[in-house]
Amino acid sequence: MKIDKSKLRVGLWYTDEEGNIIPNPHDAVCPEGSVYAHSCFPLQIREEIYRIREDGGYGSKDKVLTANVILSRSTGKLAVAMVNSGDYDLYDALAVLAQCCERCCNVLWNKYLPKEDGYPEYSEEWKKCNTVCDFCKEENNGDSNFD
Repeated sequence: MKIDKSKLRVGLWYTDEEGNIIPNPHDAVCPEGSVYAHSCFPLQIREEIYRIREDGGYGSKDKVLTANVILSRSTGKLAVAMVNSGDYDLYDALAVLAQCCERCCNVLWNKYLPKEDGYPEYSEEWKKCNTVCDFCKEENNGDSNFD
């Protein structure tokens, strides 16, 4: 089987009743004649937060927040490098990239694709970056910029 990559559709697009793509010159509104809106973001990761009821259960009515993280093609390249290193499987690499802050992402770039981007952990750039996530919040090491 040969996949024709020119037929790949990524992002948001609209079609009529017969499935014909309708050009959308204004991304903010649905184009005239559209019947279906298609959404395909291969590196989209969704996190949903629910409030647990007193009975211990939860359902769609208990949803507090839905967060969507859309990873870029370059971040997908980083995920592949993380997997190829043997340190992560694809599932875990994508989860890490969806949840890490800018500081951690730069450290990962430096570790797995050092010729392309990023900076080393504990470097001056690392210390200047004011982002924090669950992965690095314990890494204070006396850095006054790290709250």
